[in-house]
Amino acid sequence: MQPPSDAPDVRPGLRERKKAQTRAVLAETAKAMFEARGFDTVTVAEIADAANVSVKTLFKYFDSKEDLLFSDENELRDRILAGVRDRKPGESALDGIRRLFTGLISSAGHRKEIEAIEGLRRTFAGNVALQGRLTLMWERYEIALAELLRQDTDAGPHDPTPRLAAAQIIALFRLLTSEEVHAHLKSHPPEARGRALDLWIETSFGLVGGGVRRYAVRRSA
Repeated sequence: MQPPSDAPDVRPGLRERKKAQTRAVLAETAKAMFEARGFDTVTVAEIADAANVSVKTLFKYFDSKEDLLFSDENELRDRILAGVRDRKPGESALDGIRRLFTGLISSAGHRKEIEAIEGLRRTFAGNVALQGRLTLMWERYEIALAELLRQDTDAGPHDPTPRLAAAQIIALFRLLTSEEVHAHLKSHPPEARGRALDLWIETSFGLVGGGVRRYAVRRSA
C-alpha cells in the first residue's frame, strides 16, 4: 500500500471537468455540422440543440459562432513546436516536422484525411471572414515557430532565415487543406486518392527540403 502523499491534488474538480466536457462537446458538434453542411448554413440554435444545451449556455462557453470553429486552434501549433523541440541530435527542424506530419497522416488509404480535407473545404468555402481568420492563425504559427528557431540557432534579431524557414514549414500544413490539394485529389479515382496524397506529401517535403533540409540541425541532446 502506498503511503499518503503530501502533494496537493492538482486535478480539476468535478465542476471544472463538467465544464470542460460541455465545451468539448459543443466544439466537436459544431465542427461536425460545419464540415457536413458548411459554416454559413448552420445556426447557433441548431448546434445548441444537437449538443443538448440552450443557446444561452452555448454563449457562456463561446463568444461567437466563429470561436466554435477555432476552439482548439493552438493545439496544432503546440504539436508543431514540440515536433521541432523533440528532434534528435543530427536532425534538422524539417526532420522533426516530417515525423510529426507522418504521425498526423494515418495509413489505410488516408480515407479519414481525405474526408477531413473535403469537410474543411466545405466549412470555409466562400466565407471571406473565416478565411481571413484562418490566414491569421497560420501567421501566428509562423511567428511562434520562427521565434523557436531563432532561439535554437542563436540567430540575430534581424536574420530573416528563421521566419523564412518557419513560413516554408507551416506551408506544408496550410496547403494540405487548400483548394489546390482538394482538386488534386479529386482528379484521381477514389481508390487512387490515398496514393495521390502520399505523392503530394513526398513532393512537398522534397521541395521544402531543398531550402531548409539542413537548417537548424541539432548538434547535441
